[in-house]
Amino acid sequence: MARRWHNDDRNKLIGARIRAARARLGLSQMRVAEQLGVSYQQINKYETGRNALTCLALLELASVLQVPAGWLLGDADSDAVAAWPVAMPDKLQARLLLAFSRIANDYRRVVAVHAVEALASVPAEPDFTAASGGAA
Repeated sequence: MARRWHNDDRNKLIGARIRAARARLGLSQMRVAEQLGVSYQQINKYETGRNALTCLALLELASVLQVPAGWLLGDADSDAVAAWPVAMPDKLQARLLLAFSRIANDYRRVVAVHAVEALASVPAEPDFTAASGGAA
């Protein structure tokens, strides 16, 4: 028999996903609220599961948070977001995600991804002494 969700359980799951997606973009509750035309208290109520979202609010929120609406509802198979780590990003990750979200041009977004992937493949502490001809 399939598990039946209690509204509180579902609202808390949705709220946790809202908070995680917002944090990954480095957005405050106030910033998200401004983009949706609601109060920051309303965003807090969504994130804590105290208020349920209407269908329209869910779609608008998913758009602002740049996630599939299905992912907010608990669909683990939604593309692009399901593989995100659950842990909150550190400040540098949040800054990187926020800066990336501000790039409107698709070509520049692809270039940025390639640059970060190239940096990720470089050893953490490269040995520059061989390239400079000796020890410093």
